[in-house]
Amino acid sequence: MESLAVLVSIIFLGMIVVSLLTVLFAVLTRIGKTKFWVAMVFNVITGLLAAWGISVSWALGIIPFVGLVISSIILTWPKKRNQ
Repeated sequence: MESLAVLVSIIFLGMIVVSLLTVLFAVLTRIGKTKFWVAMVFNVITGLLAAWGISVSWALGIIPFVGLVISSIILTWPKKRNQ
């Protein structure tokens, strides 16, 4: 049973890392350091992980879902106009 707990915790930590990377790439795209498509690829991967995690358990899927929502807001927020 301990090995199952270790496996689930590794999966959970992996989802946290992917969610943080998604938000990081969204911020880097927003400030112009990376291309838009890179952030969108990470956004899609996080969305697929969130869908899988929510289908398994809400506790497993909520972390990538929150990362997906935050990165989507950062990517689609309008930029300031320079006048």
